[in-house]
Amino acid sequence: MDLEDEMFEEHLDEEYQGMNIGEELNKLELKINNYEQSICKSNKCRKQELALTLLKMHLYNFQFLVITKKRKAQQRWRRRQTMLRNFVIQMLWEKEMNSLQTLPMIISPQILFRNSNSTKPLEKRRRDYFEDMRHSFTDEQWLNTLHLSQNTFAMLCERLKQGTDKAELSRSLGKRIFIALYTFATGTNFHYIASLFNVSLVEIREILKWFVKTFLKQMGSSLLVMPNEDQEYLEIRTAFQQASYMPPVAVGVLSIFELSVDGKRIGAKVQGNDRVIVQVIIDDRLLFRKVEIAGNKPSLLLRNNSEVNCIRWPKIFGRSVSCFVAAPKDYPLRTWLMKSYDNPKKAYEFDFNEAMDNLYIFPDVALQRLFGRWKILSSSEFIESQLKGNIAKVCCALHNLLEEIEEFYDDNWLGNVDISKYSYTFRSQLTQYYDDCKEALEMRDFLARCIGWSQKLDE
Repeated sequence: MDLEDEMFEEHLDEEYQGMNIGEELNKLELKINNYEQSICKSNKCRKQELALTLLKMHLYNFQFLVITKKRKAQQRWRRRQTMLRNFVIQMLWEKEMNSLQTLPMIISPQILFRNSNSTKPLEKRRRDYFEDMRHSFTDEQWLNTLHLSQNTFAMLCERLKQGTDKAELSRSLGKRIFIALYTFATGTNFHYIASLFNVSLVEIREILKWFVKTFLKQMGSSLLVMPNEDQEYLEIRTAFQQASYMPPVAVGVLSIFELSVDGKRIGAKVQGNDRVIVQVIIDDRLLFRKVEIAGNKPSLLLRNNSEVNCIRWPKIFGRSVSCFVAAPKDYPLRTWLMKSYDNPKKAYEFDFNEAMDNLYIFPDVALQRLFGRWKILSSSEFIESQLKGNIAKVCCALHNLLEEIEEFYDDNWLGNVDISKYSYTFRSQLTQYYDDCKEALEMRDFLARCIGWSQKLDE
């Protein structure tokens, strides 16, 4: 039955719904009897015979519409009731399954089994994910779970053990490091992690604070450091030159991203203590050379240029030129901070912007690998701003360590994380006037022209 017929039948149902069927039938039968008696008295009354025939036909049609069609409407009603009942049962079943899955995340196991007579049977039933992992994990499972190999994990345990006091060593050091790395790599809800490793929610946060503090103390300074030798700077400058046609004076790329402390969408509405602004300098090997947490506005290398100014100035076409760090477009132009032309018009200005775009590719790739390895950066779990900033530093340092030893990385780890959502948006352009503004403009023009001269020489 199509929709049009069903709507017509519902219209008939409404028409006869309030009718007294018994009374109408009695009236029709009374009329039929009266006409039959009148026909018996005058057998030649043709009009009365026709009226009797019409009444019988009307009675038949009335019975067909009211009885037959009404029965079909009842069948439709029962069918709809059955479908609705099945739908409600399915919804209840799905909610029950979801509740069973999320119950361990929101309720402590001690509460679930509080009516037990003894805690010893409970401890035997509760499985420890760390113990299972230590005895059964394959190399592939180590990489997919912690995003690092078992050998790297053992090396981290050995290094962090040196800076751990005796009170901490008395506890399971390996398990605490594993929990911290698991939280870093997965970004999973803290309630779930606490249930998975048979620890309290408070202990999860204590483990994170301990790991961040110990790691930065033992390994942070050696992993997050600017080059300190001319030869290393020369290698970086040469690599950037080969990748962008920029003269060999670029020693890094400045990138800025922001993190939310409670998983809110990053944007103009997230301000103050609700966000963490992370400033990084990235080299040609996708390493984070310098990491700083900003306050309300980025300020890295804005006034202090000692780390760049100490580099020996190379000569480009017979002229000594200071090295620089490629800065975002809204950053001010300085002799050690170069940025693209806002409105390029001449050919050499377009060449310079193209070379800068090639340099900006490096932080894009580095951040993709950073967020792919450490999902805690994009986690929706609430983490106070100071701890979130230190976590970002540890993630950058761990990234450098894994890149240095050429640890395996899978592009699929990034998943559906949109890196552009975390890029810092300047509320207003940093256009403060500096004493070297004119010198910086002249230097940028000179470098831009050098790109065109170099390309002609190559031809």
